[in-house]
Amino acid sequence: MIDKIISIKNVGRFSDFSVRGGTLWNGTFKKINVIYAVNGSGKTTLTSILKSLKSNSPKLVNIKRSFSTGGDPSITIKDDSNNLYEFKDNGWSKPLSQMEIFDIHFVEDYLFTGSTSTKRTREGLFELLLGSGGLEFKKKGKKIIKQKLAYEEQLKPFRRRKKGTPEVLEPISDIKEKLSLVSEELNTLISSFNDFAEPVYKKQIHITNQYLTKFAPYIKVTGLKNQRGRGTQEYEVFRTYLTLDVHGHAIEFLQPDYIRNVGNVKFTLSEGDKSALALSFFLARLEILGVSNKIVVFDDPISSFDYGRKTRTINELARLASKCEQFFILTHDIFFAKEITDKLSFLEVQNVKVEFNGTTSKLNGHDINTETETRLKTEIRIVQDFIDNGSSSKEDNLKILRCLRPILEGAIKSKYFDNVDYNNWLGDIIQKIKDSEHPERLHKLTPLLQDIIDINDFTKEYHHANSEFKPDRINPLELSQFAKLTIETYYKI
Repeated sequence: MIDKIISIKNVGRFSDFSVRGGTLWNGTFKKINVIYAVNGSGKTTLTSILKSLKSNSPKLVNIKRSFSTGGDPSITIKDDSNNLYEFKDNGWSKPLSQMEIFDIHFVEDYLFTGSTSTKRTREGLFELLLGSGGLEFKKKGKKIIKQKLAYEEQLKPFRRRKKGTPEVLEPISDIKEKLSLVSEELNTLISSFNDFAEPVYKKQIHITNQYLTKFAPYIKVTGLKNQRGRGTQEYEVFRTYLTLDVHGHAIEFLQPDYIRNVGNVKFTLSEGDKSALALSFFLARLEILGVSNKIVVFDDPISSFDYGRKTRTINELARLASKCEQFFILTHDIFFAKEITDKLSFLEVQNVKVEFNGTTSKLNGHDINTETETRLKTEIRIVQDFIDNGSSSKEDNLKILRCLRPILEGAIKSKYFDNVDYNNWLGDIIQKIKDSEHPERLHKLTPLLQDIIDINDFTKEYHHANSEFKPDRINPLELSQFAKLTIETYYKI
């Protein structure tokens, strides 16, 4: 497990970050970590650092070099066994390979770029699915193919022999024999490779489709095909791409083929559909690999998702998080961060916030409950804190006073939503209570009417619209009395 990110210097917004303990967080990550960041504060940089550490790829850090400092990037990360992973002198001291990372680049690296399967994505998908075993077949295959092409090249002059020119039989016979042997060797290799790859492909397709039934049931992966290269059959095994069925129609990540009536992703899938496909594919890979010894990282997995897909994503991620060794989720959506935190509340969750202080981004503990609470709840908390602990300044007194009327408005509008309009102020509500008659629901507030009127009268001159009001005119004792009355009235409502 990752224990701490000790320091990040000269990487993106993290020009000079060093871990420091605080009241909310001592800098140590837990099994479950929810990291919230506003746009531009460094979330993507953190993901790039982790991806670089996983693959031991310095370019993913160097491309994020901080332009403002001019210094070389340096990073120090510690795991829970006190092993250090240091990036300096343009490289990592060692990789942390047991990470699996999902971000927007997962799509571009392995599935499609834009709406088309490119050479890069086809080769990336091949490597993702088949790993070192597939690469070993590829290495042997490319060597044999190179020999085959060389023999074919040697035959070209003889095939272009002009009529009447004496034929040199011996060289042709020799080359053809060598070509036949190398072709047979290649066919044997391809046959062995297919025996190796087909079960992997079949399992990936099956589990991906199981996840798609949850996120996009009208999409189905129909195949993992190999890309033809140079017009020769043997090149197909080294580049892989998806084929789909969407609403009963065949779809490919290739240029539209109107003759075969095969559709194109560009004109068929929404951005949300593409994200659902990518997430389903990634979750299937995790299920196949197993996650008990994995550090799993998700960077904005709900991109372009509607509410239903977000809910299903939260459920799936929560299930996964409980199984893996360590779980990180990074997001710009604070309410998604809150929902996943609540969903995982049966486990110990560490909430972290990425914040830019004008000089460098930092990782701080995050009180997500306070930051995401409703306006009404916030106002009640502020007033109750004043009742319990008093205020520290005249400006605080003004802030507290200006919470009183909205508390009553919010409570009445919420409970009596069918009697009170959203744009009604407390004065309007008071008049409606006065005009109400038994058995109207709003008439139930008649016993509280005088207290509501008194609170409204007390706050009138201190409302936001009164620009001439000065905080030093507030009587702290009177404010305390009305604060208590407001909270008592709120609970009676």
